[in-house]
Amino acid sequence: MTQLSRGVLGVVLGLMLAIPVSAENLTVYTAVEAEDLKRYAAEFNKDHPDIKIRWVRDST
Repeated sequence: MTQLSRGVLGVVLGLMLAIPVSAENLTVYTAVEAEDLKRYAAEFNKDHPDIKIRWVRDST
């Protein structure tokens, strides 16, 4: 896993802790490649199947 990937995963995991219990949507702003986002979403959705992730991708 690259340093960037670890950083993004850390941000996603940190956001998971900040999500209110009743959240239904999560918006994540990132520059990570689309194919990597699928892995992050799959891991996140294992623990939070009721939360929909909205990815906002933009280059840095």
